[in-house]
Amino acid sequence: HLKYPGNVPQASRSDNSESCTQAVCLNGSGGGKNATQIKRNKQDKLKLVTWNIRTLQDSKSQNKSNITPRRTAIIARELNRYNVDIAALQETHLKENGQIEEVGEGYTFIWSGCKPEEDNYYGVAICVKTRLIRNGTISHQTCINDRIMSIRINGKRSSTTLICCYAPTLPSNLNIKEKFYEELRNTIRTLPNNQKLVIAGDFNARVGKNNTVWRNVLGNYGIGKENENGLLLLQLCSENKLTIVNTLFKQKSKYKTTWQHPRSKMWHILDYFLISNNMKSDILRCKVMRGANCDTDHQMLKMEMTCNKPKFHNPKSKNPKYNSELLNEEAVKNQFQEEMRKEMNLLDTVSDDPNVTWMGIKQVYTKAAKNSLPKKEKQQEDWFNENKTSIEEILKTKQGAYEQYINRPNETNKSKYKEARSNCQKLIRDIKDKWWIERTKQMQLFIDKNDTYNLYRSIHAITGAPIRPLNTIQSKTGEIIHDKTEKLNRWTEYFEDLYNQHNPINLHAQITDFSNSPTLKDDCPTKNEIEKALMQLKNKKSPGVDTITAEMLKAGEHLTVDMFAHLFNQIWTSQTVPQDYRDAEIVAIHKKGDRSKCDNYRGISLLSISGKLLSRVIYNRLTVLAEEVLSDTQCGFRQNKSTTDMVFSIRQLIEKTLEQNSKLCIAFIDFTKAFDSVNRESLFKTLEYLKCPPTILAILKSMHENTKATVKMENEQGTAFEVKTGVRQGC
Repeated sequence: HLKYPGNVPQASRSDNSESCTQAVCLNGSGGGKNATQIKRNKQDKLKLVTWNIRTLQDSKSQNKSNITPRRTAIIARELNRYNVDIAALQETHLKENGQIEEVGEGYTFIWSGCKPEEDNYYGVAICVKTRLIRNGTISHQTCINDRIMSIRINGKRSSTTLICCYAPTLPSNLNIKEKFYEELRNTIRTLPNNQKLVIAGDFNARVGKNNTVWRNVLGNYGIGKENENGLLLLQLCSENKLTIVNTLFKQKSKYKTTWQHPRSKMWHILDYFLISNNMKSDILRCKVMRGANCDTDHQMLKMEMTCNKPKFHNPKSKNPKYNSELLNEEAVKNQFQEEMRKEMNLLDTVSDDPNVTWMGIKQVYTKAAKNSLPKKEKQQEDWFNENKTSIEEILKTKQGAYEQYINRPNETNKSKYKEARSNCQKLIRDIKDKWWIERTKQMQLFIDKNDTYNLYRSIHAITGAPIRPLNTIQSKTGEIIHDKTEKLNRWTEYFEDLYNQHNPINLHAQITDFSNSPTLKDDCPTKNEIEKALMQLKNKKSPGVDTITAEMLKAGEHLTVDMFAHLFNQIWTSQTVPQDYRDAEIVAIHKKGDRSKCDNYRGISLLSISGKLLSRVIYNRLTVLAEEVLSDTQCGFRQNKSTTDMVFSIRQLIEKTLEQNSKLCIAFIDFTKAFDSVNRESLFKTLEYLKCPPTILAILKSMHENTKATVKMENEQGTAFEVKTGVRQGC
């Protein structure tokens, strides 16, 4: 007989004989096939729980609430203590749908709630280890209503759907109960026939132990008698070939029951795991975790199952971003310049190809940054995580009182636990208040100094765990897309259509005669021009794929000017630009409206900052021409003529017409995707007509030829596509 190590808990025997021959954990001994099961890799196990937590909301009352602040962090801590992979949570009381990540504990909460105008009495959520979402094990998060939601667990050979639900209570109207079960049936019907199914939730039902009548639904180890809600649940299981896992394992009642009646003090099973009949051999154990505590009257029910997880590789950024803001410090800047000099000695100064020269320059900056700057980390301040050590001690004291009470439930221990819980809530609130007072004082200093950048940066950093909408989008036909690869392909398809619109032009259109346009310089940029353009670059802007920031270019000082003077000389001679100057990385930013529609997003193109340096040199030369040909009435994107001037003029017109009691007509016209749909052929013909210098015009054409773009989503990049219309953003 095989023996378990002393520190490994042995699961109880199942009533199902077939399961016993296939899964060793159900009987604890045996050989042959069982021997291989014992050696099962830990990665093949999945630990699920279902738990009615009463609420995920933090109380608005600071003094009278029985809820410890920061519910998501408290619950994530409990789940982490039991090494839970996925948790089905009920009675969350959250509205709408969304997700929030608790970075400290490594969990992401995905919830489904009621509409904003409805009362949030119910609500369900599924809490998942964040790494399971990132590596693709968890997908297809679907919110049905405030009682039902689901996710998909992806395996090597098959996938499993987990449905989290919260059923109406026993006194509820029969119509409400029937509506819930009908919606649950409809959810089950939408699943593929070969899909495995796990349903977890608080069903507010007692199913009893009559496994003679409910064969293949109940096991041999049920308890109590069935009630009206239990009959509805049993009928659902019978219709859909589901087995109630709670009744499969022989164990003490205290490890089965999940809720104690407040008046009779009797313990009952209200929370269940339901599985497809063909999954019995996958279940390793099902047991109540009596030590889990989050101020709820329900016990945590934990189930372990086998899951052949596919091997996913977490996407890692090929080009790490460095904290270039440190270059403001003189010592760091000097070290950066020293590293640049070392790399410059290795540059190829023989080649006349701008691409070769640029690759060498890029290597100078990337290696200098790698050797002198730390990697950039997300700035996220959080009162709970920053005081984790103190909070942990407070929670341990409360946990000790709770365990003493559940092991010896008498009035003395109950009173001690209530006192410990009250002290815990008070102490954690004090920690939270102290932290916020310190941060508000810091923000007030930024306000007094008129330092808006650091003010908004600090506000963004202290907002806590960011609440985000569910990351799903619609296809062209309106179908919801869940798969990460399919979403990336959809974004690529959307932006490829957007940036390649057929926009016919009239080449014979009348253009004002600009024969007297000023003659502009067309020779290579001087070092003074490059230095001026370098100082005009804005700091703290996202770089392109090369990760070279404006701060890095400025920190190079004369080294930067010398290298780019050589590069720009080659560009002027060959009239071609490096491919990196043409390429863009697109990030979708939500504007307004339905977040699942691509049309409601703005594509932000991240371009090479050094390419913007070249654009700024050209811009400074063409500004002279632009000021000659543009009308005095045109404002916006012009020095000393902002849109504020136009707003002022309109207000003056309105006031004057009101005084004179006369009519005023104002037309507001917004061109859809104006800059993204510019016809490049007409743009270059117009520049040629305006007497744009031929070399500059050739370079501008080169910057817009063979332009490629890739969409970046969740740290992954889509397939590159060609961009044939529109002008470059930020240039």
